[in-house]
Amino acid sequence: MSKLDCVLVYPEPSLESPAKGPALSIFYPGAMLEYKGYKVEYIDLRFDKQKVLENIISECPLAVGISSMTGYQLVGAKKVIEFVKEYDKNIKTILGGPHVTIQKEKVLKEQKGIDYYIVGEGEIQLCNLMHCIKNNKKFDPKRYENSHVNLDTIPSPLTEKTKPYYKIANNANSIRVLTTRGCMYSCNFCYNQAVYNGKWEKMGIHIFEKEIENLNKEFDIKHIILGDDNIGNNKKRIKNIGDIMKRYDIKWHSSIRPEWVKPDMINILEKGGCDSLFLGIESGSERILTEVINKRLPRGLLDIRDCTKNLGKSTISGMYSFMCAIPTETNEELLESMNLADWICKTDPNARLGFYVYAPYPGTKMYEMALATGFNEPRNWDEWSKVSLSESWGDEWENFYYMTGLHFRKDKTEQNFPGIRRDIIKLYEDLANLHWRNRTWKNFPGKNVKHLIIKERHRLN
Repeated sequence: MSKLDCVLVYPEPSLESPAKGPALSIFYPGAMLEYKGYKVEYIDLRFDKQKVLENIISECPLAVGISSMTGYQLVGAKKVIEFVKEYDKNIKTILGGPHVTIQKEKVLKEQKGIDYYIVGEGEIQLCNLMHCIKNNKKFDPKRYENSHVNLDTIPSPLTEKTKPYYKIANNANSIRVLTTRGCMYSCNFCYNQAVYNGKWEKMGIHIFEKEIENLNKEFDIKHIILGDDNIGNNKKRIKNIGDIMKRYDIKWHSSIRPEWVKPDMINILEKGGCDSLFLGIESGSERILTEVINKRLPRGLLDIRDCTKNLGKSTISGMYSFMCAIPTETNEELLESMNLADWICKTDPNARLGFYVYAPYPGTKMYEMALATGFNEPRNWDEWSKVSLSESWGDEWENFYYMTGLHFRKDKTEQNFPGIRRDIIKLYEDLANLHWRNRTWKNFPGKNVKHLIIKERHRLN
């Protein structure tokens, strides 16, 4: 009989991303399993080599669970599933995460070797599934699909088993904590529509305080990322979060909607130690924001401009996120976004900007628009693995993504090419600046930049 119940695997999400935050998509359900008495191991393939996977699978666990988003992470998920089944076909494989949640029927047809799937949040479902596997009982996935999770009653994802990964994250100032799940808004492009069905679940402040206290006991934390898709607009709650962070002298980052970034909110955030905010700007076109994205900004672009002016007077660095290749977007509307981006940089001296290629996620309203405007629906698992925020619509938009990345994200370029190695990319930075000024991008050598980033990232690892 196996001494190991379950192995949870987080495949590499991207070839070029330097992100080192904890893999919460496996740590949360794994912590619940540990709490229930199951013996669990974790593998994060950003850091763990193939040999680690081989050694752990050689212990013949009852089950191997893999979490995967739509896109490149599916490549690693497929390799893990195939490796496990080749080693021992009796080991049960479980797939969870946004991709299978959004289109479970297609996934089961496209990829052989998947025994079970988890739809939605995994804590309750995985425990029930492991109980059935361990006791040789039949599992009915539909009975537990989209099981509601109360954030105040689930165990912390920080355990003795996950601690080494948190150490890696802390060394990179990338520890992530969730104070909410889901979002109360329904932007037409967002995966939240399909995964959380409009739910927005909050963690109680007393639970959050305990989480920060436990993390601070283990690590000398300087910065935390609140990984919420939307921290909300409850000033009292945000003040309480800030008071807790300030008590431990921790700076922090979160995501918030532009219309909420007013002087009184900024005052609360600054006093609480917030030094960075993610803002979904999406587009400089009123039509795109209203008719295509359903952003629901009360005053449209005026809210974005006021947000920028307010942040420009503060110590908080805003990360303004745009999209390109949006269904029905005209060239003139893209130029409106580019012009707004320039205005933001002039208005807010601490601004960081990013342009991301719209990634069509099934289950969202914009997915049907994408199909109607030329997006070729992926036919199989391998094609779904190519859907990304940099190249979903072909070379032109991949070039746009890397051009804007080099032009705006000097902080990321320094992270990817530290010290004197910055010279490796300098020529492309200068070229990106020129193409941005001239509003040309089709011939920018995006693939060359991508290959350099991937090569440098592997060297750093």
